[in-house]
Amino acid sequence: SSPSIVVLILTHGSTVYDERLAEETRRHVEREMQGEQPTILISHRAFEGDSAWGHYAVWPLIPRISARFPSLQWLIVMEVESRMDGRRLRENLKKRREEEELFVGRGMVDQQPVITHHFYGFDSDDLFQYPDFAAGVLLSGRLVSRLSNALQTKTRSDFTIDPKHEVSTVEGPFVEIFLCLQVDHFCQSDDGARCLIWFQQRTGHTKSCTDRPPIGPESLFVAIKTFSGFHRTRVVVAKRTWVKNVRHVVFYSDLEDERVPTKTLGIPNTERGHCGKTIAILKNVVKQPELSTARFLLIADDDTLVGLSRLYRWLKCYDDKETMIIGERYGYGYGVSGEGGYDYPTGGAGMVFSLPAVRLLAEKCECPSIDSPDDMILGMCARRLGIPLVHSPAMHQARPSDYPRSFLSRLPPVSFHKHDGEDPYEVFTRYLR
Repeated sequence: SSPSIVVLILTHGSTVYDERLAEETRRHVEREMQGEQPTILISHRAFEGDSAWGHYAVWPLIPRISARFPSLQWLIVMEVESRMDGRRLRENLKKRREEEELFVGRGMVDQQPVITHHFYGFDSDDLFQYPDFAAGVLLSGRLVSRLSNALQTKTRSDFTIDPKHEVSTVEGPFVEIFLCLQVDHFCQSDDGARCLIWFQQRTGHTKSCTDRPPIGPESLFVAIKTFSGFHRTRVVVAKRTWVKNVRHVVFYSDLEDERVPTKTLGIPNTERGHCGKTIAILKNVVKQPELSTARFLLIADDDTLVGLSRLYRWLKCYDDKETMIIGERYGYGYGVSGEGGYDYPTGGAGMVFSLPAVRLLAEKCECPSIDSPDDMILGMCARRLGIPLVHSPAMHQARPSDYPRSFLSRLPPVSFHKHDGEDPYEVFTRYLR
């Protein structure tokens, strides 16, 4: 018989460490849900043999989940760093009527209409609530089936930026179902009393990955993209804040400037895109003698701010001998078949590469034109070359004011981007020191 409960665990990547984390969470769910025999799906390999591009966006998997589990009563969505209380969850489900179309979780609200959500809600006074996947989300089988039908018309997406927001905008307009809020059951940390599902940080936590060798300043080579117009503004901010603690750093610019100092690679400055510059940086970094002691390369913008000690704690969990890219994962062109599209590390949040990835990309990745979007071209190259992209939800393409406060308080940030309308010194001191 088809199972009535499916648990979908959203993963951040497919490296050895990510697989270990997913396996721990799968065993945890199995123990907690004893007696229910749920089917547990690990998102990046939910349908063995099938493509799973866009798996973490949830909606590309919905039609396949609906087709495979015709007698589905409940779909429970959580992240790889979520935990659950199985007894409470089972009791809670028994009280609910699965014949209703339910979408239940913990709501998040934007502080203002934000670019990452295409300024959704700018014309409305109602605060749009969307779920925190890490705190768990519950969808009834009826809703999954109706969503699946609605999604058949969605051939592919353009950009996937923030899946927890996008899955809600799919559900709202398509099926008129809005998030039913249960803040005391779906939690951002374990309060012990009433939580059914909660977030419990593993990656980047001080107590995590203690079996791995530590990462420090000598382990990271930093390349910063800038241009002559910002040498006295953004570059000064970077050097006074996070860069002063970096051991190996090169500022790559369009002009040589001894005061910074900068390095030029003969690539003219472009208004947008920067692909030519970034690929040239990869090719140049491979030749740097300091790379011999480094384990990772970070490429950042001149207006990126980074909390280095937190970044080191994140990187410590990963084996730098594996080929990988770590950053804030965006996506382009996903479809319900799981075949189309690709992931890419969004440039402003900072892009981290293991050295095998640096060498492979430097050798095999080319730009269609110098002003192509560098992060997207890297994502296309990574898909072609089979380089996995690891998502860090602590790395941010935008400013602190562009994220829900509750999200920033549950996971200590590793990076932010852009100085517009913000005091970068205050952002650094408040969030990243």
